[in-house]
Amino acid sequence: MKKLVLFLLGLSLSASVTAQTSQEQAIEYDKRTVQGVSIMVPSYSVDLVKAALQQRLEKGATLKGSNSKGWRIYLAQQFSEIGSMNFDIYTQVTTVGKKSTQSTIIYFLVSKGNENFVTSITDPEIIENVKKFLNGFVTYLREYDINQKILEQYL
Repeated sequence: MKKLVLFLLGLSLSASVTAQTSQEQAIEYDKRTVQGVSIMVPSYSVDLVKAALQQRLEKGATLKGSNSKGWRIYLAQQFSEIGSMNFDIYTQVTTVGKKSTQSTIIYFLVSKGNENFVTSITDPEIIENVKKFLNGFVTYLREYDINQKILEQYL
């Protein structure tokens, strides 16, 4: 019976996720506008998305991050899913929209160092890899959410 409930829970969660695809856009960072990639994940809370993203980057990709002014920053580290060199990676998870229609959004910036942020003009392959990562992250997020709900059942 418990397996059936968990299966139905997973099925309903996967059906309820209506994430958009990632897109390059202008993002506000440190009082200036830079190019980055974002993805909206409206069915999930900011706290859940932050925890899943941090786990994915720090445990899954073994990056080491720190917090600064609302951003999670990973300085001078290699993340093979976006490229072979060392990057500075900046992530932020926040809400957008009015209170009644708020959605959670992930912002992802990549720099080659010294806040030299990449764009689709300067580094199209890196931007495409970031988009692929974020689009794939939605599946990871869904699984993370299901696992958290299962853990809550046993605690």
